[in-house]
Amino acid sequence: MLSQQRYDNLTGLLLRRDFQEYLREGLEHHRESHGSAALVFIDMDRFKEFNGLHGHMIGDELIKQIGEILNSNARAGDVVCRYGGDEFAVYLPNTTQEVAFILVEEIRRLIDETEFTMKAQDRVVPARFTISAGVAVFPRDADNDVDLLRKSDEALYRAKNEGRNRVCLSVREERMKSKTNFYSAHQLERLAVIARETKKSESFLLREALDDLIKKYADTRQTEDTLLEFQMGKGLIDLVDPSKGGVLLEEIMKIRKEIEEEYGFLLPGVRCRDNQTYRPLEYAVVVRGRVVARRELLHMTEQTRDEIAAHLKETFILHMNLL
Repeated sequence: MLSQQRYDNLTGLLLRRDFQEYLREGLEHHRESHGSAALVFIDMDRFKEFNGLHGHMIGDELIKQIGEILNSNARAGDVVCRYGGDEFAVYLPNTTQEVAFILVEEIRRLIDETEFTMKAQDRVVPARFTISAGVAVFPRDADNDVDLLRKSDEALYRAKNEGRNRVCLSVREERMKSKTNFYSAHQLERLAVIARETKKSESFLLREALDDLIKKYADTRQTEDTLLEFQMGKGLIDLVDPSKGGVLLEEIMKIRKEIEEEYGFLLPGVRCRDNQTYRPLEYAVVVRGRVVARRELLHMTEQTRDEIAAHLKETFILHMNLL
């Protein structure tokens, strides 16, 4: 990458020209490795009005604080840039559309919930502020840096045009929804305090904790290329949604334990996700990218969970040699 990168004096973030070169080289790497990457354009909502009302010194302080939040919530390898004025850009290597949306939405919500305090000389100005963002992904939305920049900018324009304070994708397949998990009130209170003190989103902190947990309990026998998926239509989503009890998730955990006890084989973790191409009560088991079993239920009953669990166990055992 660039040997002598230049940074913005106000925010300490990478400057536009160097960011564009970084992006260009990064996409070439992803092209060779057949990987993906996301580009995000972020614009501060109604900043010109705020700047005109409070002056450039207060405006600059707000830009600086927004830049700090973006930078502190970036993952290792992400690159944040002050693209110009009150606009920022973020390059997210090895990132899919879904992950990019979740990351940017967390930051948008964090900024929306932050009470900013700008100080300049003898003035103190409190304010609430919002951002809008547009997300485009290589190579899904564009196969080169110029088109990817354009696609991200178009998505940002749509976010502005649809009312601001939102994240828009470069295509209209916006199906991303937040999932709710259960935590104690004490845990959430402590998490909120840490998030405020570090200026990081609560989800960012939870991901850090989860990464530490995974590293702690990772099984060395499970290789990176092992992938076992349970894909389902929208009518079965509640069975694997933790906020709805996730009853099938419990059954999958039992199945893994039973297979280990009966066969001495440690089944890899099972990733559950929806598949919009399936019928509502249709599901499939995918091993290393290949569908090994597919079935459609006639209707939902009290025995549906047990029926699916029995089929999953049978399928897992049958295809253990592929895992």
